[in-house]
Amino acid sequence: MMEELAGLVFGVLVGLVLQRGQFCLTCAFRSIFVNRYFYLTRGFLFLLFSTMVLFYLGGATGVIPPGNFPYVKEAGLHNVLGGLIFGVGMVLAGGCASGTLFRIGEGNTNAVIALSGMLIGIGTFAEVYGFFLDNLINPTSLGNVTLPQTLGISPWYLVALLSMVYLGLYRVLGR
Repeated sequence: MMEELAGLVFGVLVGLVLQRGQFCLTCAFRSIFVNRYFYLTRGFLFLLFSTMVLFYLGGATGVIPPGNFPYVKEAGLHNVLGGLIFGVGMVLAGGCASGTLFRIGEGNTNAVIALSGMLIGIGTFAEVYGFFLDNLINPTSLGNVTLPQTLGISPWYLVALLSMVYLGLYRVLGR
């Protein structure tokens, strides 16, 4: 019961932060091109940077158990195809999943339609998953690979390089 209560409190707090900050991935990228507004984009860059650093620190210190670090799914053509479908869906819906959810809380009826479409898509994919597994996922899978493994370098070199890129972008976008 305590876990459920903690989950509810955490969910409400995250929802409030998302809604008050209008924190939506689609809006962050759209605002770059529509009105040259980089505030949300800088927020997402900070989120990516801090998550990356904390993830690798957690693995290095044992906070994340060795069996769970790094958690990597198989990579393949299905990731590219899924990303394209997801991106087009976000544009058509007018926001990402978190943006859709907080807009529903604000009373936006279009967001209810977008959420319905998401749920129908998820349900449909669950029904045809076996077909995609046999015909797309398994045949094009590269296995469970990470970028440091693919490049043959220590993850910390990649963390250092990406940290410099993120911080540089964060600074440039702040101007």
